[in-house]
Amino acid sequence: MSLYRSRVIVHKNLDDFHVWQAKYRHWLVEVAESDTHEVWVSTRDLRALFASFPDDQRLKSLCASFLLYARDLKTHFITDAAMQRIMGQVPRLKNSPDVLKFLDWFERNVSAVARNKRRNHAQDEGNAIARQRSPEVMLGPVPYGKAPPHLNDPTEPADTHEQWRRQAAPQEPPRVYRPELRPMVLTWPQWWRLKLRGLGGYVLALWRGERSLFETLFVGLLVGGTPWRLLDLLLPEDLDFTRDYVWVYWVNALMLPVALACAVWLAVSLARSTRRSLQLRGGVLWATTVFLLSIPLVPLVAGNGWDLQMLEEWWAMVRGRSAPAYVYADPHLGRIVVRGAFRSGSAEAFEAVVKANPSLRVVQIESPGGYVLEGFRMAQLIEARKLDTVSFEGCYSACTFLLVAGQTRYLGPQVKVGFHRSGRKYGPVGDGWSWADHQIARYYESRGVQREFIVRALTPSIRGIWVAPHAQMYEAGYATLRWSERPAGV
Repeated sequence: MSLYRSRVIVHKNLDDFHVWQAKYRHWLVEVAESDTHEVWVSTRDLRALFASFPDDQRLKSLCASFLLYARDLKTHFITDAAMQRIMGQVPRLKNSPDVLKFLDWFERNVSAVARNKRRNHAQDEGNAIARQRSPEVMLGPVPYGKAPPHLNDPTEPADTHEQWRRQAAPQEPPRVYRPELRPMVLTWPQWWRLKLRGLGGYVLALWRGERSLFETLFVGLLVGGTPWRLLDLLLPEDLDFTRDYVWVYWVNALMLPVALACAVWLAVSLARSTRRSLQLRGGVLWATTVFLLSIPLVPLVAGNGWDLQMLEEWWAMVRGRSAPAYVYADPHLGRIVVRGAFRSGSAEAFEAVVKANPSLRVVQIESPGGYVLEGFRMAQLIEARKLDTVSFEGCYSACTFLLVAGQTRYLGPQVKVGFHRSGRKYGPVGDGWSWADHQIARYYESRGVQREFIVRALTPSIRGIWVAPHAQMYEAGYATLRWSERPAGV
């Protein structure tokens, strides 16, 4: 029997019922019994027995079709089956010894007696119907009312009542046509609302800790991977981070509240489900073990799907303090100059200046480095246009991609060129090469740099630096000429 079948409450006066009071210990429980021996129990008396029994408003939302409203007393009554179901669903009632004792007493003294009465009543009705349909010995002409059924059939099409009467077996009681019991046909919006309502109830039950601990942990793992799945959906692999960096920053910032909400939901649901499992017999050991093993997932979910460095850049962009590298053309020196860190938008600024000054063939780079993707894109543009590169002050980290991309690579007399592996500003630093480091090594090698020099250049981590001597850079093929050796007129 489902408690969610209808939302219609029966309104009756208690004059139509046999009302009596059942004594349980030193309490009196008012019971109403119908002519068909259906039993209804006063919800007011049940709340007097058990304070955790739901109020009438809550019962209306759970099992309205199983409620009886006594209009003369302005009191609600609930069927015995619905009462047992409700007490088996409320967490504070289902495991209470007092509730189990009361249900056992009520089953033996009230419910079982009512079932026997209903069974006897159904047998009496069946016997009466059988007596009415029993054949009789008639003398003389058969009266119209006693004629066989097929002689009384009308010539008009049979309606629903007549069709059911014909299909009924001889010993079967006549069926009654009730239009309100026809199968419900739901529209698609109604079906979706019903499914979403059920999903919301399931999520709320997990949040309250009403599900088992293993089920809560399994669903929590699925919820914990939500930020990763959203990032894969919003930031696909074919997205150009150097052009769509504003979208990348905002998506990364929006992942922060999503990840924190998932972590809070996981922590609360695990704690509540563990507390419920500790109350079960033998659940102290395994519930504590599972909780201690699964609670470290909470910080992993909280830091899932977002990057502190990108959040820092997003905050600087929101405040208007995030600026790309300063790129300008100097026609007097005959160069394109790049200064500053390679932040988002640097490659676009460099591409615009290069396209606007096609006659300038030398690029001067003075930068502490920056994003690897921005540096690679600028290096590819220098390589495609076969420009020369030079540095006089300092070139570090991702700036070295631009310097090695030149057709002819010049070094100033006092310049310092620093190398290290790629990595993040925050978080742990690994000992081996990352995917980006292998891409950097392949690019250096494609520009004619020796393998030994590449291995030495990518040995320090992101928190270290190796300033290569000029002689080693010339010998390894990283640099081509000194600036003083540049041919005149070039």
